[in-house]
Amino acid sequence: MKIFFKPFVILIFCIICSSFTKSSQSSDGLDKRLFKVTFSELKVAGPPSNKSFVSDLEFKINKGVRSDYMNDNTKLSWVKYEILKDSSAVDEYENENRFIECKATTTIDGLEYTYKISIENTEIEGTVTINKGDKLKKQFDFFGKEIKK
Repeated sequence: MKIFFKPFVILIFCIICSSFTKSSQSSDGLDKRLFKVTFSELKVAGPPSNKSFVSDLEFKINKGVRSDYMNDNTKLSWVKYEILKDSSAVDEYENENRFIECKATTTIDGLEYTYKISIENTEIEGTVTINKGDKLKKQFDFFGKEIKK
């Protein structure tokens, strides 16, 4: 009886632990979401820029947030994000609306990169700032919609 009982207890313990791990990771409202966004560079000084760039912006729970444009034009790749707000409400037409705010910050070679992102249902908007110390070097605004993979 003891020979059967010990492996059985270990198996049950492993199943319970794995279910807790899966549920905590899959509860992120951003994981595996992909957005098509348009970046616009805002000039820190001088006349406004009319440059805009289309890029994919994706989220993965174990990696962070990543933009093709930022990856190609800076050293910025995956940046861990923190969800600041995640709420939902039902409107007068019984539609559920979800609102998520998140922030991601990293420092590479003395430059601080910060994403500030707001998502409402399938629409996204935000900014990416690049600072050196307290001085703003570059700023990008972006907006777009979620696309299905």
